[in-house]
Amino acid sequence: MSNEQDGDHSRTRSLKQRWDEEDAARDKLQRRAKELFLEEQGKQIFAPIEEYLTRVDNVLRGFGASVYINPTWEHLDDQRLRRVIKVRSTQPDQQLSLDFEIHGARIFHRDRSYQSSRDAEMLVRVIAEQIEQFLKPR
Repeated sequence: MSNEQDGDHSRTRSLKQRWDEEDAARDKLQRRAKELFLEEQGKQIFAPIEEYLTRVDNVLRGFGASVYINPTWEHLDDQRLRRVIKVRSTQPDQQLSLDFEIHGARIFHRDRSYQSSRDAEMLVRVIAEQIEQFLKPR
């Protein structure tokens, strides 16, 4: 191979590498934009539950217990989000973990799906029962 061919081959390889890097950067930006969109959608869907849990936290703090709402969404496959809530008891090292998944306009909790505002009210009752059971004196 001549020096000229080596130079052409090297430039072609360099150009291909640059395109690959640009493609990867563009894919990363698109993926992040999609994640941010899903998080905003999840935030709107989850808002009534989060508001309820914030009120519960204010009440529980008066008794030495608390609710921790993890602000971070975990991205799962197939455009699903996961959010974890921890209810801490007055007893040392006792906590209740409440897991929620958002997929489309639905909230999933304990293998049940909740979608409408009426469903959200039902989910709030389910959460309240779980918290009451957890905090009952043993």
